[in-house]
Amino acid sequence: MKWTADINQPEKLHCEIEYDNQAGYYLYVWKDGRGAYDYLQNTFDLAKQFALTKFGIPLDLWRQEFDKN
Repeated sequence: MKWTADINQPEKLHCEIEYDNQAGYYLYVWKDGRGAYDYLQNTFDLAKQFALTKFGIPLDLWRQEFDKN
């Protein structure tokens, strides 16, 4: 399961939250197309809140991505 969010202000960021059933929720952040950060959180809500606090990603910007297989 994966959720994505993109923001262009004040800098261009692409973020993804992926669930790992053994670890939790990984928040990945790319700046200008380059992998920049990854953070592990216990819950999806904590990952979204962390992205809001650290990078200014609004909570309502997240969109769920579905497998294309």
